[in-house]
Amino acid sequence: MIIIFLLWLGMQFYVQPGNEAKYVKQISEFFFIPIILLPELSALITGSLADGLWMMALCLVILSIWEFKISATSISWYVIAILIGISYEVLQSTDFIYGVFDWIDIVAISIGSAIPLIFLFKQSSNAQSN
Repeated sequence: MIIIFLLWLGMQFYVQPGNEAKYVKQISEFFFIPIILLPELSALITGSLADGLWMMALCLVILSIWEFKISATSISWYVIAILIGISYEVLQSTDFIYGVFDWIDIVAISIGSAIPLIFLFKQSSNAQSN
């Protein structure tokens, strides 16, 4: 369900530009994050956050295929997904692919791919300590 939510949310940032603040406010209220803690994110949210959300959804799909178990195969596919995401962004700078290259997009893609692994390693370390 979280994968569908991430895909939907990322799409909303592209389809409805200008309405990002409303979504950020609703999400922050849902997770009880005081809105004052959120920096001014309008430019970042417009495109970069969507890229990070989509990469996070893709990485979660890859991990779910292998039942959230780390193996050579699952890590190989995970790395391939990250390389494709970053390569797509870099190719935008060459005009080979339509789009606007942005370093912040690469950071968002990297963070979006790291978050599922962080949670997976934290969960597995908690399971081992019990």
